[in-house]
Amino acid sequence: MLYTVSPETKLTELGIELVKAGPPVANYVNTVRTGNLVYTSGKGPNRPDGTLVTGKGKDGEPKATYIYHVSENAHTMELDGSQAVVWQTAINPVVALELLANGTWTGVGVLGPEALDATPFLELLTAYGSPWGQMELMPA
Repeated sequence: MLYTVSPETKLTELGIELVKAGPPVANYVNTVRTGNLVYTSGKGPNRPDGTLVTGKGKDGEPKATYIYHVSENAHTMELDGSQAVVWQTAINPVVALELLANGTWTGVGVLGPEALDATPFLELLTAYGSPWGQMELMPA
């Protein structure tokens, strides 16, 4: 099937506006190495005015949660011969596909990750050697 409408045109037709990422709010360093740990950073999810994109908890109240995982470069090089930043990028879809393949995650139609239970994902992420943490932030 040949598509004659660009993704940008279709998004505009649907009333969806993609905003450009804003400038860094402070000194922005892509990676920081401390011993065998390499911390990577990114930007977002921010609104154009710089405030964080937040949601609502199960209680309906505003909520902002930051979930992260850390891997040691030496560990990922020994495990798979990959640098930590590459390994962290690859491990998330591997874990998700395993949960889909073994039937832990199921559903009908197109589902985003927020529609699926995070607990088995985080447990399997840990089992693969990528511990994670969670911080509750002040919602905007």
